[in-house]
Parts: sequence; C-alpha cells; structure tokens
Amino acid sequence: MCRISAERGKLAYYGIKPNMWVMVRPWLIGAVILLILLLILLWLKQPIPDDAKANTSSQETAKDAVEISVIIFGFVFGYIQWIMARYESSLDKFYDRLDVANNRLGAMVDQSWSQATPGTLPPFNVYTPPDPVGVSLFDMWVFAELDNLEYVVEKYTWGFLTPTLACRAVETFKSRCVHDKTFTERALNFAAASGYRKTTRIIVERIRSDIQPLAELQQPDGR
Repeated sequence: MCRISAERGKLAYYGIKPNMWVMVRPWLIGAVILLILLLILLWLKQPIPDDAKANTSSQETAKDAVEISVIIFGFVFGYIQWIMARYESSLDKFYDRLDVANNRLGAMVDQSWSQATPGTLPPFNVYTPPDPVGVSLFDMWVFAELDNLEYVVEKYTWGFLTPTLACRAVETFKSRCVHDKTFTERALNFAAASGYRKTTRIIVERIRSDIQPLAELQQPDGR
C-alpha cells in the first residue's frame, strides 16, 4: 500500500492525477451497495402479518422500493461502465491509428535516405531530416516516445492503468532524456508544437527541469 501511495505521489509530482470520476467511483459504488442493503433490511424488518397469505401495504411498498432501486442503480452503473469501455476502446483505436501514420512517415524517411541519388543528399545522419520529408529518424523516435507517454498517462487518468505501470512509463521516458540531451530538447519542442495534451508538456518540462543539474551530457557530433 505504501508503494502504491509513493507511486501516486511521484505521478502527481509530474502533474499526472486521476480524474474526479476515478476518485469518486469507489465511494459511489460503496454508497450504492450500502443503500441497497439498507433497503433490503428495511424490507426484511417489516412486521409479519397474522395471515401468512396476506401482505400489508407497507410490505408491498418496501419490496417495490427495493426492486426499483436495484434496477435503477444496476442500470446506471452498467451504463457508466459501458461508456467507460467505449472510451477506452476509442482511446486504443486512436493511438493505433496514430502509430500507423507514424510508421508510414518513418518508412518515407527511410526510403528518402535509401533511394536517394548519390550526391543529392548530405551524408546520412540519424538527427538530420532528408530534404523531401522534413523529419529525421531520430524525430520519429521522439514522436513515438511522446505518443507512448501520452497514451499511458491518459489510461492512468481514467483508471484503466495501475500507478505501477504509469510510473514505469514516466521513468522510461525520463531515462531517455537523461541519456540524450537532444532527445529532451526535441521532445519539449514537439510536445509544445504538435498538438500534445497539456499534461504531456508539463511532464516533459518537469523532467527537463529535474535533469538540468546533470547537463554535462555531451552531444554527439553532427546533431
């Protein structure tokens, strides 16, 4: 339990927090279960009539209240779960399609280098984009890491992912930044200018702030 609390605290430090629904959901479910139990107890405590075949109006009312409440709460809870399942499915499909687009762009970059006429392009450099495309292979890697980070954060925010996995994703992204200053700077630029969520930009900015004291990292030649 302490480990989970520490992981949630670490995520909160980077601005990653569950939304209100995730925080309220356990209490809401508990309240609904408690209310149903109280209604059932109310129904069971109704006095037993002298005639076993007869039912008093109060018993009928309590019984109807229990049945109606169970049906309503069951329907509402089922509907909410259905909506959440649809959102999770839409989220997965969106990032799947985004990955397809990124793969196609990466293939274009690769073909631009491999099929270029000798002398028309500068010597191959993973950090340099070929003129016909405008992004480098290194840029595509940065985009892929940003997409993965944003995907994990969004799933955690809506309660589809555990704090442990979300923390692992953030630490993995941070390790990329620690070992490559160019990665950090380009991730920051892309997060700010390529339509990523505000939370993603905050994470990258906080990571860069954290690793600035380790700025002795040297850039490879040609970046």
